Amino acid sequence: MIEALQWIANFFGDGPSGITLLLSKFYAWAIQKLTVFYIGMQIEAMKFAWLVAQNILNDLQVTSKIVSALNLLPQQVRETLNFFKIPECLTNVITAYVTRFVMRFIP
Repeated sequence: MIEALQWIANFFGDGPSGITLLLSKFYAWAIQKLTVFYIGMQIEAMKFAWLVAQNILNDLQVTSKIVSALNLLPQQVRETLNFFKIPECLTNVITAYVTRFVMRFIP
C-alpha cells in the first residue's frame, strides 16, 4: 500500500512533466490510430468508387463504343494502335476520370 502511495507521490511530485509525458504519449497514440483509420477508410472509399465507376461504364457500354470507333479506322492504323495498346489506355483513362467523378460524392 505504501509503495502505491509512493508511486502516486512520485508521479505527481515531479510536477507537470509526468502528466505532460502521459498526455503527450496518449495524444500521439490517438493521432496514430486516427491516421491509420482515415487512410483505411480512404482506401475502401476508392475501392467502392472504382466499382461504381465500372458499373457506370458498363451501363454506358463505353468499351464497346471505343472498339466500334476503332473499327472504323483503316487496318494499318488499328494494328499500330493495338500494338501500343491505345484502346486499353483509353479505357483506363476514362475509368480513372469516372472514378474521380464518383469520389466527389463520397465524403
